[in-house]
Amino acid sequence: AEYMGEWELSATAAERRAAEHARAVADRRAELDYFNQLTLARKEEEERRERESDAAIVAALVDKERGVEEREAALRKARHSETLMYREHLARQMEREAISDAANERLRLEQQELE
Repeated sequence: AEYMGEWELSATAAERRAAEHARAVADRRAELDYFNQLTLARKEEEERRERESDAAIVAALVDKERGVEEREAALRKARHSETLMYREHLARQMEREAISDAANERLRLEQQELE
């Protein structure tokens, strides 16, 4: 058994080559698997960032819209109180005119009596 036949040597070499090839294939698969996992992780991270960014944009728009609504409400309130003040002003003016008209009417009647 000290001397291996030619055939046995080539068989051992073939086995070694097959084992090396299998190891190389396994290494390449592991590399690809790692690369795929890395790519997937990066993609998921990118999508998470996009979702956060979208959420921040929506929140900013909502805040802006809320600000607009608050300003519009304040403006409506101001317009309403302005309208009330204007109505009061008109009522006082009409009251003054009525007093003035009544006074003028009295003077006219007194004038008539004198004639």
